[in-house]
Amino acid sequence: MPKEKIKEKIIRDNIHGYIKLTELESEIIQLPVFNRLHRIRQSSFAFMVYPTAQGTRFAHSVGTMKVASDIAEEILKNLKDDDKKSILGDMKEREFVDIARLAGLLHDIGHGPFSHTSERILADVLEEKFPNEYNEGCGLWGRVDFPVHEFYTYKLIKEGQNLAALLPSNYKEILGDVITHRSNSSNIPQEALNLLQQIISSQLDADKMDYLLRDAYTSGVNYGLIDIQRIILSMRVVSTNSGYRLAILERGLSAVEDMIDARFKMFKWLYHHHMVVLMDVLLEKAIEALVKEKILEPQELHWKAFDKGLTDDVTITYLLSKEILCNRKQSFQAFLGLLDRRFAPVSLIKRPEDFEKICKDISEQLRITFDYDSLKRLVDDVVGERKKFEKFEKKLDEEVRNRSNTNAALEDVLVLVGIRSRPPYSPVSRDPILIVTEDGKLIEITALSQYIKNINAAWEEFPTLYVGYILPGQKNLI
Repeated sequence: MPKEKIKEKIIRDNIHGYIKLTELESEIIQLPVFNRLHRIRQSSFAFMVYPTAQGTRFAHSVGTMKVASDIAEEILKNLKDDDKKSILGDMKEREFVDIARLAGLLHDIGHGPFSHTSERILADVLEEKFPNEYNEGCGLWGRVDFPVHEFYTYKLIKEGQNLAALLPSNYKEILGDVITHRSNSSNIPQEALNLLQQIISSQLDADKMDYLLRDAYTSGVNYGLIDIQRIILSMRVVSTNSGYRLAILERGLSAVEDMIDARFKMFKWLYHHHMVVLMDVLLEKAIEALVKEKILEPQELHWKAFDKGLTDDVTITYLLSKEILCNRKQSFQAFLGLLDRRFAPVSLIKRPEDFEKICKDISEQLRITFDYDSLKRLVDDVVGERKKFEKFEKKLDEEVRNRSNTNAALEDVLVLVGIRSRPPYSPVSRDPILIVTEDGKLIEITALSQYIKNINAAWEEFPTLYVGYILPGQKNLI
């Protein structure tokens, strides 16, 4: 009897409309490791400020797959035959598109609870409890501060109990290289791998195009509403001294400018909103406390637990609710603000002028002449390195506690210090945005766009340091 033909699977997405799935993709999204993403919020605790910001990594991953597919198909359609042969070699066009889709679909499966908020704790657990895998990650990325959620994604693709069994062996090798940004260790041409990596992770990639649109939609803001169709239709592959690269026809310049502007505004008003940052810092401390007190075991933050569909936002919320509300554990009362908005942190830096004031206060304490620009660089340097930052955070905490001699309420204060690096567009990165002008010249985008230069200048006024505090049991009525 002939094998029954699998019916086409379709997802109705609120951002991209109808999204078709292949048989393999349909099987993947039904696995526990992927369904877990239904329970991982895309924007962590942003919903405490923007109540509808409840998007999930599941929806984002499916959306990224769709955008990656559209980009791959568009660039292949416009390639000359000679260039296509140079890039793909013996690789079929459909295979290139399928791998781009799978890379988009799977790029976030290694995220811990509440997405990036748990990243540092995942790193600490991996280094302390699983040193062999930690060393493996260091080797893959060539540095000690590698992105652990990407390493977990890599391990799940290569060794996941169900996922690895579904994926063709040659696909696993290629996807591993795409995720780790490595040079070719698989059997496809390096030029094809370079393009796949740019589609998934670059300054103009499928990931950003989806999350800007999706997060703007779910949070109810208009900053991220960009014209990705215009950008994708303007995408081409060009030959450069460093190989083939993605570029944008000049007619798509304004749409790219809008995207870079949208990203700046989404970071300013949503991702790095002062209260969102402080809630994430508080949440990170709460997860850390769960691990320290063995309420959450290190193994539960390992990729093998994620492979079984375990440890997500629901897990953490349940454990915190149990300790704070049911057991009324004293050591967890500082985290009540995560469950009860009345006890949320008090924010001390809400805008750039607050950041400037703190720099001025520091200069007065150090008895040096106040110069905002140089002091801002000094503060950026301190918060940019983890060890320096931890020392700075400890000093700040001690300073507040020393003042408890005159204010007994400060004795139990929990000082919250958050750092968020500025991520503006970089013309000197490994993947600058290239524009193909009307007369065929290839120019880096800031050479054509004063608008983007102005956006980058605005980034410089953006705080990297966020400070707040919690007084356990005291309501924040501000």
